[in-house]
Amino acid sequence: MSRQEQNARHIIWSDISLDLDDWRESLEELYPGYSDDELYDIMVKSNAENLYDERVNLNIQLSQPIIVIGDLGRWNGRVSGYKMIDSGNIKDCLYSDTDYNEWYVDKYGDLRADAVHHDGTNHYLYRVFKDGVTDTQIENLQDKIYNGAKTNKRTSEVMKMDYRVLTEAERKYTFSQSQQLSMQTGLIGYLRADFGSNGNEFWTTWNDFRKDLKTDEFKAEFDEVINGLRDGDVLSGRKAMSSYCYSTPDSSFNDDCNHYGIRLDTGKYSYLMRFNPNRGEYNLYCYCYQKEWLNAHLKNAERGIRFINPHYQEQFRIADGEKISIKLGDGKTMERE
Repeated sequence: MSRQEQNARHIIWSDISLDLDDWRESLEELYPGYSDDELYDIMVKSNAENLYDERVNLNIQLSQPIIVIGDLGRWNGRVSGYKMIDSGNIKDCLYSDTDYNEWYVDKYGDLRADAVHHDGTNHYLYRVFKDGVTDTQIENLQDKIYNGAKTNKRTSEVMKMDYRVLTEAERKYTFSQSQQLSMQTGLIGYLRADFGSNGNEFWTTWNDFRKDLKTDEFKAEFDEVINGLRDGDVLSGRKAMSSYCYSTPDSSFNDDCNHYGIRLDTGKYSYLMRFNPNRGEYNLYCYCYQKEWLNAHLKNAERGIRFINPHYQEQFRIADGEKISIKLGDGKTMERE
């Protein structure tokens, strides 16, 4: 932001870029002998109390609801969205669930906000409906915003989806399998991600397996699933992932790598996720499957994996995931899953 743009703002309240030096003179006068850490804590607390005071000052009841038009920074790009403040009270604009916020009035007299969170920054514009506006007119405006906000609305639906811990049989499908198994299970590809050095970033790499299965429908839904979990209690950061893993021991793989896992199903797709909450590791692998194909394979695998001869006659079976030993011509053996 340029200095000119910053100067055009009338800031109502902010905790973005709090600087102790801006508060030092008054705080040292009130709290002589306090350390910088103690003064910083007092500054943060005093600033939070100022927000309460601003809500009291802006306890102004309007005759119509307020619509908040959002330009939202997500891990996979920017999207549009809206939120209704049905109370129509200006004080209710000064609430947020993001990490840092700044509410201000711009040079045109519009109330706006910047909201910083783990994936980026949201920009909000607050507008009140005119008296006499009809429900149809409100819905039309919402639809215009919604044209660029489908992902945002579906995200709230995804957050209501149930996920469960992986069964022991499902865990192996959060790792790369043979090409044959990957084809049989309808693997589309997988996402690898980590939370970065501070634990709140989200660095991702996507790996294709079946590009023909990576349809626009799948891509839209997958974004919604990840965004929903990023907004929820599992993928919002390393701390949240650790909390989930250690409070859900049934999700543990019980291996030496501190792996945990969940499965999330939608109508058409299954997302099998392997977590590792340790710093310095890839924290997430999400393998994406055609649900019907995966379920059919898992059901067949309960009967064991068949080994046949060139005449398609069964020779023996092993349990899914077990290894076989192959004896080579030189007398050596090798194991294969």
